[in-house]
Amino acid sequence: MDDLLTVAVAGTARAGVRSELPDGPIGQAIAHLDSAAPERWLLLAAGAYAIRRRAGVRPLMQPDEPVRADDETWSVAAERIALPLGELLSWQSSELLLEALERLQRARLLIPPALLPVVLDAGARNNAIRPTLLGVIGRRGRWLARQNSDWSWATMPDADDVVANADTIWQEGVHAERLDVLRLVRSSDPARGLALLASTWTRERAAFRAEAIELLGVNLSMEDQSFLEAALDDRATTVRERAEALLVRIPGSRPAREAEAQAEPLIGTRLGFQIVVRPPDDVEQATALIKAFSRVAPSHWTAHLGKRPSDLVKVIARDRDWGFSVLTGWTQATLTFEDEEWAAALFSVWLASPPPLGKAADAYARSFEVTVNGYLIGLLQVMRPADAERAVAASPDPLRMPAILRAAGRAWGAVFTDRYLRSLRDSVERTFRQAAVDSQAIHAWTASIQSATVAIPPGSIQDAIDLLHQVDEIELPGEAKFHGNYWKESLRRCSETLQMRQRIDEEIRA
Repeated sequence: MDDLLTVAVAGTARAGVRSELPDGPIGQAIAHLDSAAPERWLLLAAGAYAIRRRAGVRPLMQPDEPVRADDETWSVAAERIALPLGELLSWQSSELLLEALERLQRARLLIPPALLPVVLDAGARNNAIRPTLLGVIGRRGRWLARQNSDWSWATMPDADDVVANADTIWQEGVHAERLDVLRLVRSSDPARGLALLASTWTRERAAFRAEAIELLGVNLSMEDQSFLEAALDDRATTVRERAEALLVRIPGSRPAREAEAQAEPLIGTRLGFQIVVRPPDDVEQATALIKAFSRVAPSHWTAHLGKRPSDLVKVIARDRDWGFSVLTGWTQATLTFEDEEWAAALFSVWLASPPPLGKAADAYARSFEVTVNGYLIGLLQVMRPADAERAVAASPDPLRMPAILRAAGRAWGAVFTDRYLRSLRDSVERTFRQAAVDSQAIHAWTASIQSATVAIPPGSIQDAIDLLHQVDEIELPGEAKFHGNYWKESLRRCSETLQMRQRIDEEIRA
């Protein structure tokens, strides 16, 4: 074959046709080729070699028998579960697949062995499902993953192994591995995580210091204060900024006290019930207000102004000049400090009666709706689930409710689900029976039902299926047929998803 390569590179005019032929059948076959036409001979010879290579290779020596997988500690799920799981994998629906896998995990059941190759392939394609998959593939799945490099993701040590070997990984791991181990250790043992970071801090590069110090925000406490204060003198600007941002979140720290001292003169009370905003002497007064209030824990204002969060936000929302700026600063602080009471109060105001932009118009005029929706979604993540459901259900705007439903959480309560289904039914009937079809409402509610299909609790699934069936039977007036048929088709697909969830609930009893 090397001779043929030489001829191909040099050209038959210069190299001619080599006479050396290999022993065996391949050499005998080439010997019968017509060498009078060198180019044709070269191509046919190369083709003969190619056919020989594709026909097979010599078998390798018999490898040692592989070590068998360890015995499982959990039971294997019944084979009948493989069918709906296989369908979910073909649907490529991560949310439904995660629900099924989580139910298996709660029931302490493992994926049937016949499905393991498909599941390992799915994990190779989708990072989001890997952590949950690792919990249900069992020892057999990890053993199988070691036989195929494409499944190497399932051979990585789990969180417990990483924490157990944290010291070694911290000293010897690469950049990403070290950040991962610091995040995990901070979650379970904050003091140990701080000690790890401190042990090598002076030898780290600036980029790593900036990323690592931000992870001290996991289980941040007074124990981190001294280290963060020392980091305020770091030579890297990013490290200093992130250290200060964390210190502001520690009550009583110097940056926290300074932030409070800077913000307190900007707001006060008058006559015991009025709230007065005193913007700073700054060119960008609205921006300066937002920044000042965003750095102070919201609970500080409850004590400083002597009013409940719900009263404070309602009063300040009526300030047509500075209400938007103050509420924006308070909202950003609430998201940072994750204050549940303030989140509920602010959500109600942003949802029902957001203040005008006022002096912040220059900065937010083009993004008002996006900004408000972003705050609503962020606040829902901070609120207690029950408070979040009550707040969304009380929405006076039927279009805003479906727009923010995705943030209400993956698992809804039964009361909230009932409220949602009744709102959906009313909206469908109203939309289908009116002369002029509201396409905006149709699209908003279609998007919401797609979120609802994975959030409705198992006990309410049949109610939802029945409702969608009733919607499908509604007679459409001529003007509504185009949009209505589109909506009906979307709802049929959602009904199929709900039926699949129902099968999962029946087959996997967690």
